[in-house]
Amino acid sequence: MLAACSLALLVVLLVWLLPRALRLDPSQLLDALAGVPTPVLLSALVLGVLAVLLETLGARAALPGAPVGAVVSAQAAAGATALAVPGGSLLGIAITGAVLRRRGTSMRTIVTGIAAFSAVDLLLGGVAIPLAALASYAALGSRRDLPGTLGATVVAAVGVVLTVAVLAVLAHRPTTVRILDALTPTIRTVLALVGRGGDAQGEAQEEARAGTGGDPAALVLEARDRVARILRRRWAGILVPMLAARAAQGAVLWIAADALASGIGPLALLGVFLIGRALSLVPVTPGGGGVTETAVALLLTSLGAAPAAAGAIALVLGGATWAVPLVLGGALGIRELLRRRA
Repeated sequence: MLAACSLALLVVLLVWLLPRALRLDPSQLLDALAGVPTPVLLSALVLGVLAVLLETLGARAALPGAPVGAVVSAQAAAGATALAVPGGSLLGIAITGAVLRRRGTSMRTIVTGIAAFSAVDLLLGGVAIPLAALASYAALGSRRDLPGTLGATVVAAVGVVLTVAVLAVLAHRPTTVRILDALTPTIRTVLALVGRGGDAQGEAQEEARAGTGGDPAALVLEARDRVARILRRRWAGILVPMLAARAAQGAVLWIAADALASGIGPLALLGVFLIGRALSLVPVTPGGGGVTETAVALLLTSLGAAPAAAGAIALVLGGATWAVPLVLGGALGIRELLRRRA
């Protein structure tokens, strides 16, 4: 239901908000989109798929020993879920764990790999990109009158500070130990209420090997230490594909702008892309769709692009950054469900 409402809101924003912001009729925007050269659309499709596969490659680096096919299906389906359902990141993580567990991957590998990949993704998407977007918005606003600069700076800065604080606490082992000691009674109560589920014998064996005796705080701490080891050894294998995935998405904007709105420099386009990626974190519509396209189109018009061309460019970028992952991840997720039933 959340996904259906999110998609409905996305359609409303694209049909109503985007043309209204650009002061165009919807028909004018459709005509501009129809005028996009076919090679540009094909390039956007290929680069969108490539970005999904590159993120899968990063996830595979954090999950040594997991089957490649299972990681591809799990990561793509999880990404589509996180896009389609507002706040669906945790549901996506659960899907990843379920798919990998059914394919024979150990729970220890799943928990460690997902946590390591999520930490890198959080650093990139929750810290680095918003900071770069702030700098880009400030640079663009220094030459143009862009609204909401101060408010956007404050909100993004607060989010970045909170993210860094959480990561710093997790990175400092003594602080993590104190927090877990304080939360142990609550953790035990929650586990008693919801039940632990799964293969109890297998979990008991893993706990025995870990030397934790089944203590929740000790289990979490032991998992935290494994994640730290994974990040020390495999950080490049996780981070580089994720950066390459963002570069593939940025190339979509550059190709579309080069075809439809010549005269905009590469640095300005990079700033527009970073601002769009930061806005895509708003968990209201898939990938921030509608809001992101409107903001990107308005920024392009402030850089000199014609309104219709700016709208078409924003829609092409949106197709590569949220439409392609939704369709591809949904298809792989449905295939996984059919395979499970079979």
